[in-house]
Amino acid sequence: MENFKKDFVKSMGIIKSSEIFQGNILEKNEQRLEMIEYTKRDINLLTKIKHLFENINECNLQDAQYIIENELFYERVSIHTINKYINKFGDINDFKYAYRLKAKNGFRRTMDYLVRKKH
Repeated sequence: MENFKKDFVKSMGIIKSSEIFQGNILEKNEQRLEMIEYTKRDINLLTKIKHLFENINECNLQDAQYIIENELFYERVSIHTINKYINKFGDINDFKYAYRLKAKNGFRRTMDYLVRKKH
């Protein structure tokens, strides 16, 4: 099982987890994945996504960054990266679907999936 985890992380690349997790890279990533699974089942998921969209629409990127890092993806994401994807946030339902499907792969890959899905 441990080798599987190492291979999984290598194939995905290293996702820099939020500072809320403890341990080495593999342990932090495992905790991040568990939190994402919990968030997917959370009845407040749509509310969190709506807050993210509100902050993006109001150009409040620091609050959007906080939501991405501490409530949805649990990974460090720069304002520059959020800015890069800002025009690709379309429909809330599309984002919710993509989050449930791809969140474990990280913010960037989830957004890339949305872009490919649109075109």
